[in-house]
Amino acid sequence: MKDTGIGITEEDKKRLFTEGGHGKDSQKVNVHSTGYGLFIAKNIVEAHGGTIRAESEGAGKGSTFIVELPITSSSVV
Repeated sequence: MKDTGIGITEEDKKRLFTEGGHGKDSQKVNVHSTGYGLFIAKNIVEAHGGTIRAESEGAGKGSTFIVELPITSSSVV
């Protein structure tokens, strides 16, 4: 998923997927954010053996979120 939002600074990346983690400017955009969405997503993805990460060229440059999940032989149709 890619967006054109506020972007992610290197400082924000450190706490992005942590419990209650917010980016420095994220609450200016979504004042009702709890900071748990990406933390929950990370736990679900990792419980299925996958990984999740975010990429951004910096503040004001948008963000890309990448989820990778393993494919097992029993899940291939």
